[in-house]
Amino acid sequence: MSIQREQLPLSLKDRVALLTLRRAIFHLVPVAKKGADKVSPLLMDEETPLNAENVHLIQERVKGTLSSTHAFDVEFNPNNVTPVRKVVQEYFADPAGASFIAVSQELARTLFTVQKGYNSPGLLALLDCVLGSDRALGLVKLENEIGSRLFPEEADGRRHYSMEVLRDLFLTEGTRVFKSALFTPLQDEMLILVSDDQRSSLRVNEVARFFLEQFLGCRRIEVGHVVTKRFYSAAVEFLNSRVLVETQRNDLYDDLVSQLRRQIRRLDVREFARDFVPTSLRDEFLRFMKERNVPVSFQKDTSEINSYLRKKVIKTASGIILRVPEEATSLVKVESNRIIVNDTPEVIRGAA
Repeated sequence: MSIQREQLPLSLKDRVALLTLRRAIFHLVPVAKKGADKVSPLLMDEETPLNAENVHLIQERVKGTLSSTHAFDVEFNPNNVTPVRKVVQEYFADPAGASFIAVSQELARTLFTVQKGYNSPGLLALLDCVLGSDRALGLVKLENEIGSRLFPEEADGRRHYSMEVLRDLFLTEGTRVFKSALFTPLQDEMLILVSDDQRSSLRVNEVARFFLEQFLGCRRIEVGHVVTKRFYSAAVEFLNSRVLVETQRNDLYDDLVSQLRRQIRRLDVREFARDFVPTSLRDEFLRFMKERNVPVSFQKDTSEINSYLRKKVIKTASGIILRVPEEATSLVKVESNRIIVNDTPEVIRGAA
């Protein structure tokens, strides 16, 4: 049974709480590094046995990462097709005939081919789930941990603790869920949610490109809040990397926030450059926006960046960081070689 569009919330993220795990399989996916011979995925031939305790643990970790600020709705990119699309679509089209184990092995092999030496090795899990009453597939990339356990022993009437090193720990409270994806069918389409806990949600590419593009063959859905955030992130990157005069950098950021908070439905990048970017940098700014895939004009929706617009962060050359709330911006003056704060000290404390 596939869900109907009119029954959907705005984001697949809003349905993550309904996720229920039915079965799972894990494979070890290393990375091929220079000088390493015969490196290949360690593929399992059977599903992972599940009981109520580990089903609950896996469900809660997956729900946590897919409902976080690191999770985003994406879609298959018709201009960048990878094996993942075919495998997932065929699995949903014929769930009775498709082999869950074979599908998981193919996905593990595909991930291995796109990972580079600088990517993190780990476990790839394929999770067969339901999302409410709808079928779903989860893909989770996890780190492989090493830890230790203390246990008491007694010899000659004297007690001591012995330590045992535990390798290949799995899904402890501290386990990093590196990357995850959730698929569920919608008529002839596919709803996809992707999360990457290793990257800042304010990065222009919030999900590592090797995972989102080269592995999954996906792209972020081009809706207003996505493009608005991309423009904001690219503009902040530009002013911090290309605008050399401190006062110009500060003024441009204030203008950026002001325009994003204005009650206008669309924002035109050319008009913004004309009105606020220094003349000598306008052409470079427009090229920079084009390189970051920011359209010339877009529907403005600041819902994903409102928290950033309410507080400005200034970092000095000496590492001093000022966090300026929106209502206090008039109290902070940025000059070429100094910052003046016209306020009264209230609390002073150390920070670890």
